[in-house]
Amino acid sequence: MKILALHDRRGMLLHLHAVLVREGHQVKCLGIISGCEPPPWGSDQFKSSKESEGQIWECVEDPEQALSLYRHEGPFDVILSNPIGADFLRAVRKENPLQEMILVSASPRKVLLPLISELKLPLLEVPFRSWELVEAVESHKHRSVQ
Repeated sequence: MKILALHDRRGMLLHLHAVLVREGHQVKCLGIISGCEPPPWGSDQFKSSKESEGQIWECVEDPEQALSLYRHEGPFDVILSNPIGADFLRAVRKENPLQEMILVSASPRKVLLPLISELKLPLLEVPFRSWELVEAVESHKHRSVQ
């Protein structure tokens, strides 16, 4: 599966990438952090990535930059994002109502409920186990094909 992971915490992106690549998925990471630096290519988290898959890590400064990348490289089978990507998710939903998305957050569900309801998003609560992430992504495999 082709997955886009958008997050403002580098550590979470590294974790999402490591777990999903280990399961055989192609993952594009977008760090939405000012001054964001890609992780070193030799780091353990990226050893299983193939250079032939293209650049897997990019930094964007705002939702508009992320949307531009989506227009160029999307659609994806699934987009994983935390609430900082809400404007990006809204823009994608407007352009592609069928795009599968999962909200990944440690915030209480009641705080996220307006966004979850508005965009009809499933929530993967942090902390989560690796198998929960894989299960959440895999559950969208069949929907994204339809």
